Amino acid sequence: MEAYLGSLEWWKAAVWGEEFPLRRKELVRCRVAADGADSGETVLTLPIVGGASALKREAPDTWRLSDHGNWPHVHCGALEAAYSRTPYFRHYADPLLEALANPPVLVGELTAVCARWVRDSLRMEETLPQLKAFITEKPELAARIREDIGGKVRPQLSVADALFRLGPDAIFAFIPAFINEETR
Repeated sequence: MEAYLGSLEWWKAAVWGEEFPLRRKELVRCRVAADGADSGETVLTLPIVGGASALKREAPDTWRLSDHGNWPHVHCGALEAAYSRTPYFRHYADPLLEALANPPVLVGELTAVCARWVRDSLRMEETLPQLKAFITEKPELAARIREDIGGKVRPQLSVADALFRLGPDAIFAFIPAFINEETR
């Protein structure tokens, strides 16, 4: 199961086939910037029917979303507060906000919808092979771009942070820290 709006670190590891173990509770949490701040963060957690005991005892593919606390409204509001002033929020936010406002029953279904939103927004099927070719052909330039992009996003925050701040250039945030024979 994908992490709920997983961190840029998590997505980067997934793209490059690396291990990035998550504790069960991290599957239902994401971190976003706090009201658009460059340093603070807000943690958004999906409420699970049965709470922490269900999280510990039940299989992740059986976790059901609770309607506790009007979480869809809270999560949409937090994303809007954090990112509505970023350059690409209005370009990418609507499908995500719609999915959150009308969530499916199972956590896994929602995380799959969110993952599909990330893949579609970044056109990953098309852009990842191009990114890999770029790294192979121009590793020094790729390293410079990685350094430049790295200063604009925080890897522990949701990949949505990079997408809303960088738009289509967010794909460059996936350039690995070490460009070596395995990434080429």
